[in-house]
Amino acid sequence: MSEVFTLSPAALKSEERVSGRDFTGTVLGVVVRDKESAVRIGRLLASVVSVAEAAETIGEAMHAAEVLPGPATLKAIRDREQAWRDVDGRYGLLTSKQVGANAGSRAPVEWASQWLRSQQVIAVKKRARNLFPGFQFDERGQIRDGLKPILDAFGEAGWDTESVMLWFTAPNARLGDVEPAQLLTTNPEAVLDAALDATSPL
Repeated sequence: MSEVFTLSPAALKSEERVSGRDFTGTVLGVVVRDKESAVRIGRLLASVVSVAEAAETIGEAMHAAEVLPGPATLKAIRDREQAWRDVDGRYGLLTSKQVGANAGSRAPVEWASQWLRSQQVIAVKKRARNLFPGFQFDERGQIRDGLKPILDAFGEAGWDTESVMLWFTAPNARLGDVEPAQLLTTNPEAVLDAALDATSPL
């Protein structure tokens, strides 16, 4: 069985000397009997720390806000962040440098920026940098055939970039509950029809 204990002041001072770090507060130690458990417990502890740090960051942001967000707003923020992570996990969210490098450009950042300025692709702003959903590009790093007319339909209808990205990555009833992003390779015409249907006035 694993054992959790509190480091004594003497043990803490010794650990500080060895690690070169200054510890504040109470420091816990964990004794784990086997390697597999050590990995599992390590992941669990990292998750707990990550959640605590996220809660602290959210708390600081709320403290600075004049009006506190309600539960519905907090849920919407969480759901949106989960959607980003889902898209990143399945399709990738590529930096400008990655997009240009994948396309074989010697000036990768400018290459991606040019595609973005000419509205041939979409990118979302996260932490002050553009991230490009990977479903827009083929295996050679080039823009998928048929993407531009689809993006034009959304642009003319005034959709924001985030809404367009989420549309591409959500099951679509008009496409047999398949995500539009998955059909860009095989049937961009059907994706265009679905986009025109989604953007047409009621």
